[in-house]
Order: sequence, then C-alpha cells, then structure tokens
Amino acid sequence: MTKTTSIRLKQVNSRVDVGWGCLSQLGSVIRDQISGRRLVIVTQSTIPDSYCQAITKSCESVGFNVQTIGIPDGETSKSMDQVSAIITQLLTWRLDRHDALIALGGGVVGDLTGFVAAIYLRGIAVIQVPTTLLAQVDAAIGGKTGVNHPLGKNLIGSFHQPLITYCDVQTLCSLPQRHIQSGLAEVIKYGMIMDAHFFNQLLTQTSALSAVSGPEPWMQIVQQSAQHKVQVVNDDEKEANRRMILNFGHTIGHAIEVAGDYQYYFHGEAIALGMLAETRLAIHLGLCQESVYEALFSLIQGIGLPTQLDIPKSDPKSGLMDTMRLDKKAIRDQLRFVLPTKIGDVTIVSVAESDIQAVLDTL
Repeated sequence: MTKTTSIRLKQVNSRVDVGWGCLSQLGSVIRDQISGRRLVIVTQSTIPDSYCQAITKSCESVGFNVQTIGIPDGETSKSMDQVSAIITQLLTWRLDRHDALIALGGGVVGDLTGFVAAIYLRGIAVIQVPTTLLAQVDAAIGGKTGVNHPLGKNLIGSFHQPLITYCDVQTLCSLPQRHIQSGLAEVIKYGMIMDAHFFNQLLTQTSALSAVSGPEPWMQIVQQSAQHKVQVVNDDEKEANRRMILNFGHTIGHAIEVAGDYQYYFHGEAIALGMLAETRLAIHLGLCQESVYEALFSLIQGIGLPTQLDIPKSDPKSGLMDTMRLDKKAIRDQLRFVLPTKIGDVTIVSVAESDIQAVLDTL
C-alpha cells in the first residue's frame, strides 16, 4: 500500500484521500468520524466482491455493523423508484441519523447513494468510495448528488458533501479499457478549463493511458484532477458562478446521453463529444482559435474516445436542443455555455439557439 494523500475541502468540511491498495484501511479512517455503529454499503453487481468484503471486514474490525444493498447496473438505476426502494430498506433496518451510507462503485452509485443520504431523515453521513476513474477524478468529489428524470439527466438532486471521498487507485486495475477511456474525458476537462500544463502532459502520455497496471501515472492523474476539483468547489460549493466551469462539455454531452437513452454512450464518451462540439461553438462565436480544437481533437482521438456522433437513430440530433432547454444552467430561457478561449482557460456565455443549432448540424 502506498501512502495516502489527503486533499481537504476547507469550506465544506470534507476531504479526498488518494492511495494505492488502501481499501482495507477504511474502517480505521472513518471510525472516529461516525458516532453511530451501523453502516450500509450501496453497490452494484459489476463491482468485484473483494472490494465489498475488504471494506466490510475493515469496518467490522473497528466495531461497525455492516449491511449491503445491491442496485441494478447502469444509469437507469438513478431513478426515484430506486431511491424509494433504498429508503424502504434503510427504514426496515432502522438506520438513524448517527449512522452512515457508503457508496461503493462508479458515478451512478455515488450520485444515487449521495442523494439518498441527503434526504433520508433530512440528511445522514455518506462516504464515497469510487472505483471508476470517472468517479475518482470527478463524480464522487464535491457533493453533487442526484437522479435522472425522463426529460433530462440529474434534474433531481441536492448538494450533500461526503464525510470523505476515499480513492483506492488500485481498484482501477479491474476496469475495462472503455471505462478508463471514459474517465479520461473528465481528466482532459481539467486541462482544458484550468491547466494547460496538465493538458500537454496528457498529450505526451496517450500511449500509456490505455490500462491501469501500477501506480504510475495514475496516482498523479487522480491526485492532480482531485486537487483541481477541490480548488473549484472550495471557491464555489453551490455552483453560483465559478463551479460552472466544471460543466465544460456537459451541456451538449448530457443531451447526447439522453439521445442515446443512456445506453449507447458512456458518460465520458458523451462528454468528449460535448467538449468537441462546445469548442466548435467557441470558434463559431470568435472566442478561440482553430488550434484549440485541433489540440483537443488530437488528445481525445489519441486516447480512443469518440470524435463523431454516431447513434443508430434516424435523426438523433433533432432532440438535442429540446433536452438542452431543460439544462440546469439555463437562466430565463437563455442557454449558458462554458466555452474555451485557449487551452487552460474558459469563459461562461449565453448563446443564441441559432448559433447552437449551427454547431449541432456539424456533429
């Protein structure tokens, strides 16, 4: 096990721990932070049993009573029906406000479990244990929780900070290549919005980013990405202004996910397409140079992420605008976008639908 690095969210009394082979230490890490003695792990069948067993053993060894809830795999689990099912089980077990939930898995598990924790008995503690790259660098950090609505993604939710986001980077070794690629889309995002040096590092590492077999370069990638996310959340927890920059690629990306019924593209794949489309929009509006798009395209293509919309429908683009109109960042029916001005810098602007449609037509 490597030494665990802690990154603190000072404004919201939370932290991110990043280590290698550290799952078996979780019990001792959280023992003094939870006054209750009952923990419930929420996870999915695709998560290796050994992860749940390691956490259960670790937590039981320091005096916790541990139960487990399994939820169906996939984005469709992020529903109010699933929220209700979990809450019914928690009530059956008589979990109280001093107890806690543990979200073990990817972004779906983290979003759903965090939302349940936010509303159960008006709020109980949650520990995020992300096991996908996407969750370790983004989804499990910062307290955004929620579920989907048939009309759009993450439209029902709450801000609820975890006690700790506990990242064992070694868990990434079990991920298929496509999941690694999907997570790297969010890593690329940090380079685009705030760190040109990080972006250029990724450009030189693409051949080493197809799988996880050891700590390097993945410990550094997760730590640096987490630090970027923490920096932004510390400045603006509730997305009043600056935190919006984390949504680069997500306005169009989320609409693409909906167009594919959450089945055709992984989240990161849709965000990669969204980042490319929104960079084209920035060029269309005169905000950045063509070279920005070329560099982004080269990195996304080099990692193996999609660069062209390809959903087997007669016209998948027809519903993208309708979905975007429900975007949480819209104000008074005006769609706002996070658009690059150069590698490492973005601006937030309102964009006319005619300009958006012009770019959508090129996807």
